[in-house]
Amino acid sequence: MRRRITLKVSAESESIYLRSPGEEADLFRTSGLGLVSLASAAGSSILAFPGRQPGQVQIVRLPALDPTLPAMPPPPSHDPTSAPYPAVSVLLAHTSALAAISVTPDGRLLASASKQGTLVRIWDTQTSRLVKELRRGTDSAEIFSLSLRADGGAIAVSSDKGTVHVWDLHRHKKDAEAQQQQESGSGAS
Repeated sequence: MRRRITLKVSAESESIYLRSPGEEADLFRTSGLGLVSLASAAGSSILAFPGRQPGQVQIVRLPALDPTLPAMPPPPSHDPTSAPYPAVSVLLAHTSALAAISVTPDGRLLASASKQGTLVRIWDTQTSRLVKELRRGTDSAEIFSLSLRADGGAIAVSSDKGTVHVWDLHRHKKDAEAQQQQESGSGAS
């Protein structure tokens, strides 16, 4: 289990350096802008940042954080029997460059928005599947920020249009399930 990590984001060199005490730094190339989101809950293990190609999100699965350990432990010894890390996957999230990303504290969900600013997509980080696609508007907009509620039940997105959009993701799921039941029920008649 990881005890702590050091993360250095360099927009100039378009790279992210990830280091655990006593280990060599891992270097990840990115498309810049300094976008990064780290799941912060105890036991979480997700780090997300732009991929090398426009619209890509790299998801790095880190060793889980052990909440029972002190905040500043001595460096761990390398355990050759432990699973290799970091495990990396790449999402093809959008067709244009990313403007914002956010993960839930437990790392279960990731939200992304592109520079076009019309769509917000919610992804399951374990399966890399699209969970929900939300339309912010039809006009392009510069997305300033997006944030998922800790439980993944809502998302807020602010833009240069002077608006903040808030979606209740639980309600959208219930509405979709109700519509699916209604459609399957009407097809049986």
